[in-house]
Parts: sequence; C-alpha cells; structure tokens
Amino acid sequence: MSPYCTGLGFLSQTSQKKENDLMNCPEKIAGTYLRLNGFFLLPHFTLFDGNEHTHVDFLALRPPRGIERCRGHELLLDTDFFFQEVNRLIGDNPFDHLIGAIVEVKGGQVGELPSERQAAYANNFFGPRATIVKLSFSQAIANIGIRDDTIVISLNHSFDWIKRRINWMNANIDRLTKTGSWAWSEEFLSDLLYLHRLG
Repeated sequence: MSPYCTGLGFLSQTSQKKENDLMNCPEKIAGTYLRLNGFFLLPHFTLFDGNEHTHVDFLALRPPRGIERCRGHELLLDTDFFFQEVNRLIGDNPFDHLIGAIVEVKGGQVGELPSERQAAYANNFFGPRATIVKLSFSQAIANIGIRDDTIVISLNHSFDWIKRRINWMNANIDRLTKTGSWAWSEEFLSDLLYLHRLG
C-alpha cells in the first residue's frame, strides 16, 4: 500500500476515533445498535437550511438486502422488534428498501423527534431511491413503538439487544467477539465485548 493510502487510512481512523470521543454514552448505544442492524452511520451530521444550520445525532443508511455473513451464519438482526416497526411504518418489507434514517438520541425520559424539515433535508441528501425513516432513541418508552410517524426506541431495549447479539455471536461463531479486531473502528463495541467477558 502506498504511503498516501496508508496516511488516508490513518486519518480516517483518527477522525472516527475523534467522533467516538465526542459521542455521549446514549449516542454510542444507539449507534452500536444501528451498526449491528446493518446501518452505515454519519454521526453529528450538520443540516443547512438557508442561513441557518443545525445537526442531528446520526444520519444512517442501510442497503437493500444487505446482510453480514460469517462462517455460514447470517448475523443476528432485531427482526422481532425494530424491523417489524419499520415494516409497519413504511407498509412494506424493509429489507427490499434502501433505508435512510434520520436519528435523534436523548438519554433521559423525554425524547426528541426529528422534524419534518430535517427529514426533508435528509431525503434530498440520500437521494430519490431512499425510503426515509425517522428514529428517536430515549427512555421515553419501555420498548419500541411508533409515534408521530417516528419509530421510538428505548435505550434499554437497544442495550439489551446488543447484549443478546453478543451472546448469539459467542454461542454460534467462535472467536468473533475477541475485542482486538473491533478496537480501531468500533471502540465502544470493543469495550462492551470486554465487559461482557468479565461477566
């Protein structure tokens, strides 16, 4: 690999670590939950509206029919809850769609729903083929549901499902949960894997 490419890789890793350092714990839980459910993440995304600008906690993109497969296993997804709610919201099989998500995260009992203007900006950003969904993570509900055309997801549910996914990987795919392989790109997940090993 050329020194230029190596340098770009280092800058990319450094930039990702800087973003991880800026995220608070609820954002890390929400981001890890989405990552393990097949989304690519753009954290702390700035949206422009004329002379004004604001930000959302994440824009996230999930390719149609995207799966992660390792040693003959398709990695576990939250099909029992999250993708059922996406199906209910869009009225179709979410795995057939390019899903563009606009995501707000709050750590307390009061959540924040993405606005229609933010959703319109995201729609333009993702392009005409994307199906836009709004997601709100907080402790406002006990599990997961739909409110005002937004999927509202409990951080408790997210964290419990992450632990379930780790248990599933331990039971089905040997050595997939070793922490070193995740540490550079997904530092928070690496920490969770290590804490899980401690019991």
